[in-house]
Amino acid sequence: MKHEIFYTKDYALIVSDEKIEKYDYVFNPIYKTLYQWIENADIHFDRIDAKKVIAHRPLTDAPILEGVPLLPEFSQEDSNKELYFQKQVMNPYTTGGQSYTAYEKGFIDGYNKAKETYKYTEEDLRRLVNSVTEFLSHHEPDEFNDWFEAKIQILQQPKRPQYFECEIVTVEPYKDKMGNIRSEKTFPKTITNSQGQTELVGEYIYG
Repeated sequence: MKHEIFYTKDYALIVSDEKIEKYDYVFNPIYKTLYQWIENADIHFDRIDAKKVIAHRPLTDAPILEGVPLLPEFSQEDSNKELYFQKQVMNPYTTGGQSYTAYEKGFIDGYNKAKETYKYTEEDLRRLVNSVTEFLSHHEPDEFNDWFEAKIQILQQPKRPQYFECEIVTVEPYKDKMGNIRSEKTFPKTITNSQGQTELVGEYIYG
């Protein structure tokens, strides 16, 4: 199941239209507000647009949102070199021992060196060209330099994932103790991480 990731200053969040219960954490994508739902929250100014937070990842030293599963850790300094490395580069090799460490270091060093030389992808440049065309059709030419510098600054910022694809677990229909047939159910797959916290399983998708 694919979820868009919303960002605040302190958190990456995925949300749902599920029913909001007392003490759930909620996020309003319009006002960019994150808060805990309390008894009187039904009179909150943005309650109509509030969405239930179903997973999160602190981006700073912000506290864990108690009772809300974590998203897996991700690097804010690049796109998905680790994912590429694990799935493509190291596929023919063993996943342990000295040789694995050497190959991993070599790949990451090469990746980082290439980033110093090639700062922008072909897709980045295509998007920039399209943006330039749109800008010039709606603005004066003397505004271009400031706009262009701002665009370059955005391109140089660390890339963040835009979506998270959850792995899904399916429970087949079964008979309960009373002999009633229970229908098939699906739900996101989770693990317990090394800190004892519930964490979703899945992959990040970058734009």
